Amino acid sequence: MGEMDPAMADILAKLSAAETERDYYRQVAERLGRKTLSDALDYSRMIRNLRQEEEQLRRNQNELENTIAARTAELVESNRGLHESEEMLRESAEMYRLLTVLAPNAITVADTSGIIRVVNPKALQLFGHLHESEAIGRSVFEWVSPESLETAQKGFQELFRMGSLANLELQFLRTDGPGFTGEVNASILRDSQGQPKLIIIMSSDLTFKKRAEEERLKLQKTEAIGTLAGGIAHDFNNLLQGVFGYISLARLKIHDQNSAAKMLEQADQAIGQAVNLTSQLMTFAKGGNPLKKKTVLRSTIESATKLALSGSSCDCAMTITEDLWAADADEGQIGQVVQNIVLNASQAMPGAGTVVVSVDNIEATEEEDSILPAGERFIRIRIMDSGTGIKPESLARIFDPYFTTKPKGSGLGLATSYSIIKRHGGTITASSEPGEGTIFCVYLPAVTLDASRASGLPITPADAGTTSGRAGLILIMDDDELIRSVAGEMIEALGHDVTYASNGDEAILKTREARESGKPFDVVVLDLTVRGGMGGEEAIRKIREIAPQVKAIVSSGYSDSFVISDYQAYGFDAYLNKPYTMSALRDSLDALLAA
Repeated sequence: MGEMDPAMADILAKLSAAETERDYYRQVAERLGRKTLSDALDYSRMIRNLRQEEEQLRRNQNELENTIAARTAELVESNRGLHESEEMLRESAEMYRLLTVLAPNAITVADTSGIIRVVNPKALQLFGHLHESEAIGRSVFEWVSPESLETAQKGFQELFRMGSLANLELQFLRTDGPGFTGEVNASILRDSQGQPKLIIIMSSDLTFKKRAEEERLKLQKTEAIGTLAGGIAHDFNNLLQGVFGYISLARLKIHDQNSAAKMLEQADQAIGQAVNLTSQLMTFAKGGNPLKKKTVLRSTIESATKLALSGSSCDCAMTITEDLWAADADEGQIGQVVQNIVLNASQAMPGAGTVVVSVDNIEATEEEDSILPAGERFIRIRIMDSGTGIKPESLARIFDPYFTTKPKGSGLGLATSYSIIKRHGGTITASSEPGEGTIFCVYLPAVTLDASRASGLPITPADAGTTSGRAGLILIMDDDELIRSVAGEMIEALGHDVTYASNGDEAILKTREARESGKPFDVVVLDLTVRGGMGGEEAIRKIREIAPQVKAIVSSGYSDSFVISDYQAYGFDAYLNKPYTMSALRDSLDALLAA
């Protein structure tokens, strides 16, 4: 008999199993007293359901145990991570503590109202505290000196707008000693919603930095003074050589009046150059206040440019806007500035070239030029050349006195120009590239002519008109005997009578005596500055009380006072700059005596 088909064998096995199961349940039914096979089957199904439920319960229990085990593992892992986070937090706190302790700058943590919450040892030391308790709970503004309090409060507001604050310089107070100049940098620490929570402030003492900067500047000034002194000595020695030389020659030719006169004329020219030199020196020293009047500078610029280029191989291309604004300016000084710069431009083009001069009106904006205050009006004078240019290291020093890149230059022209423009409230700049030429820009504040006031001008031959020919009684007040003597002889040579005073008190006394005698002074010439005594500014007020109609001239070798630049406001009718010539003295006296 052959092998059974596997499928048939499986069917027979299942039938045999079913038959066996029926016999099983029949036997169960008989034991339980069941009468039918159906009852046995119902019972068996119940038993089977119970077994299934038990199996499902066991599976659920296993799943629950597995879930609990997994959750327990997660909790163990979470606890391990929490422990690690706590450890990292502890390490971060320790690191922060070490950083604040070891930091070279003072670190302060304050809340948003400026109340100190944390302060490191450097901050305690900087502001003179011994313990944290002396600082915590106080306002950071208690450390700020009264003169810097407004600046600090504005900086505090800026901090909240910008989120940070850099290099704010303030004057600080110290509890255990004198105050100091310091610098503040600060940042905002925000919470998770982005709202300001704390302020981190770093402070530093600038005392040593300032001292080092002052020493550096002092050294630079010393070097500049040395250069200046050397240049002055050189120029004056040359001029004095001419004066002494020509006077010596005049003595030798005293019997030949024509030759002696020529020698004295040469000496006079050398003295004139010395006067011009001192005038330039005084302009950028403490004197040289401009004698301003409100005017349109068109003709001043044109004339100065023409004069500077006379005899030069260079030509000029000039454009001046038709509606050029007015300026409150000293025309002579502004002309000197233009002349100096144009002359430099022509000398930078030794062969031939064109100096380009343009003058226009500008209203400064923040985008246009950061060196000018936004919204204000200026007259801009631009002077350009296409010459050799200026090296960067020299460009930074071109306005220093006696610094020059020219073999025969004095280094006074640009220094004088810089000082003049600054005294006019303006700005002067220079830009250059080697081989590509140089551009100078002069900015002068613009004014309207409607608000112009009549400004006093020095009396010149053109102002004096015809001379009166009338002899007068003149008082000379000067603390220098040589000046009194020379001025007296000059006045007498002009046909006037002279009385002398060495100071203001003596001038007042002699004015009163002359008034009481019935022969009052026609003109008083008062020196502005008297060593150890009353000068002309105070004396003229008291002289006017005694002799209101007297004419007064203020005389000075330098003009470090506004009396010279606005002499009429101080009670004077004219001024004479020392040293003055015979013709200048004559013209002033004649004009006043004729008035």
